[in-house]
Amino acid sequence: MTQAPRYVVIDKNGNFHNLADFKGKYVPIDFWASWCKPCREENPRMARLNEQCKDKGLSIVSISIDENNAKWL
Repeated sequence: MTQAPRYVVIDKNGNFHNLADFKGKYVPIDFWASWCKPCREENPRMARLNEQCKDKGLSIVSISIDENNAKWL
């Protein structure tokens, strides 16, 4: 198994997070965009799954590929 690369992301509140923040958890990474209708339909389900599983060692990280922050916020 290959170790995941280091990365840093900024959340909607301007807080920085890196992969080390999720040590010991399973971390699916969901890439999406505001212009992608299937992605937008999936967002609420991903949020519910993340909430349901957060105490079971699962953290879903959703990363928007939008270039305009206002569109994904």
